[in-house]
Amino acid sequence: MKYVLPLFILTLAVSCKKSGNKPVDKGSERMDLSEVLYTDDYFKSKKKRGQSASDSIGLQKVYLEDINNDGNPDTATIVLNKLSNTYKIKFSCFKDIISEKNITELFVKSVGDLNGDGIHEIMLLLQSEESCWDGIKLYSYNEKWVEKYDGLTYQCTDHNNYQFKKLGEKSVEFTTFGINKDSIDIANGDTLENIIPNAPNRHVINW
Repeated sequence: MKYVLPLFILTLAVSCKKSGNKPVDKGSERMDLSEVLYTDDYFKSKKKRGQSASDSIGLQKVYLEDINNDGNPDTATIVLNKLSNTYKIKFSCFKDIISEKNITELFVKSVGDLNGDGIHEIMLLLQSEESCWDGIKLYSYNEKWVEKYDGLTYQCTDHNNYQFKKLGEKSVEFTTFGINKDSIDIANGDTLENIIPNAPNRHVINW
């Protein structure tokens, strides 16, 4: 089942702070967002449009599972600059930021520890228009977020729109679905779009 964040929902945050034996007060947790809030593109947009920070920046925090294997559930924050239509995903357990631009919907999820390094891989599902096709990206953390895959998957399918299969200690088969093949109409010469929704595309990802 596919879940997305609409454009007006602005953030996901991943917090990986250790809480020891004390209960976590999720409502009062604070994050240092200065790296993503105070950037050149934000101030240029603000000056150009003459809008305030409250008009230009949106934040939302969503709780995820324990992505860094420290025994505590984590959170991720997406910061949306509405003027430049830029999403910056801030993980509070990591300094590195993932950025995306010119999309209308964004969904972020953990897909588990695929390479056995103790840190979960992160997947982004991106949609730029109303369509059955989703952009799909896979990130792995190694001192910074490293993009391991960037492609498309067909979401209006009988299958889940992606699958993972372990091939070895440091390799995974990542399957997306849907093939788009153009054909020619012999009668009038027009190009016809022929989509095979359930056709698997298999990609080997190595670490």
